[in-house]
Amino acid sequence: MALHDSLTRKRAARAIEGSLMLLVVLLVVQVWLLMASVESWLAGHHDVALPAAVLSGALFAGCLGLTLLARRTDRIAALLGSKEPKDQA
Repeated sequence: MALHDSLTRKRAARAIEGSLMLLVVLLVVQVWLLMASVESWLAGHHDVALPAAVLSGALFAGCLGLTLLARRTDRIAALLGSKEPKDQA
């Protein structure tokens, strides 16, 4: 049996792959933000801590949303994929 045996599963796999790519990009940006804000804090610029924390929280919310989207898409595709008729050819 193929991994992506139906059109619904293929579309869901593309959506999940896209959301995981965006998730990786958001996590890289969040790590960069953490490094930049810690470096600024250690240099004595204490006014960057609050905006960096707010932006980091927004990035976390985006990552959480993408993770939930990927999980929901996988569950829906599994339900719809099991209901589709299988090709006999």
